[in-house]
Parts: sequence; structure tokens; C-alpha cells
Amino acid sequence: MASLFTKVLFALRRIPGVGPTSAERMAFHFLSMKEEDFSFLLGTIRDFREKTKLCPVCGLVSEYSPCRICADPARSERLLCVVKDVQDAFRVEKSRAFKGKYHVLGGLVSPLETVREEDLSIDRLATRVASGVDEILFAFEQSVESEVTIKAVTRRLSAFGDVRYSRLAVGIPSGAGLEHLDAETLKTAVENRTPLTAKGAVKAP
Repeated sequence: MASLFTKVLFALRRIPGVGPTSAERMAFHFLSMKEEDFSFLLGTIRDFREKTKLCPVCGLVSEYSPCRICADPARSERLLCVVKDVQDAFRVEKSRAFKGKYHVLGGLVSPLETVREEDLSIDRLATRVASGVDEILFAFEQSVESEVTIKAVTRRLSAFGDVRYSRLAVGIPSGAGLEHLDAETLKTAVENRTPLTAKGAVKAP
């Protein structure tokens, strides 16, 4: 039977980005922590897990419903940043360059990973656009899946002909996720976003 130490290492290694060395370091740190500090850590993680939910409007995680960004009257309702997942929305938000609101698709269309258009929150996005949106900014990485997803979204929203489409400015490495970009790079990409045609293609300068 595995020891408790081995079980802890196994559990910690299930966290993305935590390897054997990091898991050992964390486990020994837990043993050295004061009881009150360790209890505070566990309690905070438990509260976060139990009280944090998906915002019913945009799909971000928050203990509020709707989330603070959706409820903020200073944020533009008419500018939406469409992202693959919650993490990407937080990365764009840290750039402090985007003043609109967000919409989390929940992934990218990918035949190889059997992710279909109907698996994403495109219909909910269409409902938001119908209420009045001037521009949609696609904050996607440069990849085949991103291009397919942009075409799927713009096709679904083709009835709203007055909507402008844009994407993060060229300069993000091909295939690189937003997690590899610093806040300043993302800020520049947001501020110099590239317009798209209604069909999803990059508009000629």
C-alpha cells in the first residue's frame, strides 16, 4: 500500500504544471506550516471550490452572479471579447487594455478532438449580440482551430450585418497560447487588433 507521502505527491502532480520536484517541495512545505496557516489554506481552497461558479452571462468564474465585469456599468456592453476559456479572459484582463465585456466559448472547434460548434456557447453569444453589440474581438491564439472557430462564429452571426469583427494584432507566435504572453504584449495586441470581414477573413489594409 502506498504511503501517505506517496499519495500526497500523486495528488499534487495532478495539478497542471506540477512535476515531481515541485510536488515534493510543496509536500514538505505543508509539513512545515503552522497549523493555523495550513487550516487557512485548506479553508480558502474549499471556499473557492464551493462558492465560485460560472457567470450565467459571460461564462467567467465568480462568486457573484452576474460577475463583477458583467455588472460593471463602466464596461461597454457593445464591445465583446470572445475567448476560448476562462484563463484566457483573465490574461486579457490583466493587460488592462480591454474596456468591454467577455464571452467564454468553452473551447475551439476541433475535429481531431471531436469538439463541435454545438459544443460551444455560440448560441448564447448570438443572443447577446442580438441585444446590441458593435464589435467582437476574437482573443485567440494563431492556429487552425482558431480560424475554423472564427468562421463558425461569424457564420452564425451573419444575420447581424452591422457587427464589426477584429482579432488580436499580428505578432503573437503561431501556435502560442495566451498563457505564454506577458501583460504588455497582450495590451499591444488588444490595442492594435486586426479587423475581420463578416466571413472571418482578415480585412485588407
